[in-house]
Amino acid sequence: MRSLRLFITLVVIVAAGYIALTNPDLLTSEPSSTDSTAPTTAPPAKPPPGVTVTSFHQGSSFLTVVPEDRQKYLRAFFGTGWIDADNNCRDTRQEVLARESQVPVGKGCKIFRGKWLSYYDNKTWTKSFEVQIDHLVPLAEAWDSGAYTWDLATRIRYANDLGELRALVPTTTDLNYAKVADDPQWYVPKVNQCKYIAAWIAVKGRWNMTVDKREKEAIDAVMKGCPDSKLTITRAKITLLPFAAGTGNANKDITIEEIVYGGKSERIVLRNNGKGPATLEGWVVHDAAGYGQFRMSKTVIPGGGTLTILSSAGTNRFDKAGNPIQHASWGDVWNNSGDTATLIDGKRKVTDTCRYKGNDTGKARC
Repeated sequence: MRSLRLFITLVVIVAAGYIALTNPDLLTSEPSSTDSTAPTTAPPAKPPPGVTVTSFHQGSSFLTVVPEDRQKYLRAFFGTGWIDADNNCRDTRQEVLARESQVPVGKGCKIFRGKWLSYYDNKTWTKSFEVQIDHLVPLAEAWDSGAYTWDLATRIRYANDLGELRALVPTTTDLNYAKVADDPQWYVPKVNQCKYIAAWIAVKGRWNMTVDKREKEAIDAVMKGCPDSKLTITRAKITLLPFAAGTGNANKDITIEEIVYGGKSERIVLRNNGKGPATLEGWVVHDAAGYGQFRMSKTVIPGGGTLTILSSAGTNRFDKAGNPIQHASWGDVWNNSGDTATLIDGKRKVTDTCRYKGNDTGKARC
């Protein structure tokens, strides 16, 4: 029996040696390139529609840099306050309190106690009346950055955005008042600055809001000191008003006729050089810095007539010839001899500019 086992062993060894000589790949530890059982690397999954996956350091490149529109803002433009979108008796404030509490808060409609971390200062609060819910990108800043082009329903959804965890932040009254409606040029918390800036980019990107030049510079300055990481931007549904920038009309007959700077008479005058009335829808006139802007939702200038835009508050009216006189309400902006007025039509095309060259009367014809 022992001899038989020895004989079989010798046969196996000889056979293995023959296989090794004729098919060396079969004895290697790595599968051949044609092996159908070799594992394959699945391609990275594409993000769903409306989702952008980028890096933190690249995130601000998704934000369009344009001068902000500083025309008058009212809180009422974003609705009357918190809403109960799902009709579960908890409005947006209560939903955020429940979501952000580090301890259970119960199932009632109103939340009175919990544990909330304000990451703007790393302080914790346990009584709900001590906690405010901050719009990370304030409503006034959102308005300046493009929300003026949204319909009311879109603005209400923005003000109550529970779909983006970074949009609504528990904080305290003092911090909320310190921040007011400032962008990162003027306000960044003393702690967790990288988290704050990443959230700022995500929220602005989500709602397709713009940034101005100084805001972008402030964002990039903070970002330089931050480690890179993945940043996901989930786009919100936005419905634009008919006169939103780029959706209005154009007319080659409209020019800037004059600038008058200083005092109560400070104004810009536009001229309709055509014979018939011209409707300006979505048009903007702004100063050199871009912070003084006047936007026209739908303004009609009679043929051969003018539109006078005053840098003051007041009631819009018509002069005796039927020419419209409107108020920009932004204060003195055409106030130096180097200022330039730029006229942009409803298709976002620059149609005319007027640079004040200076004289003793403060008046310049273009």
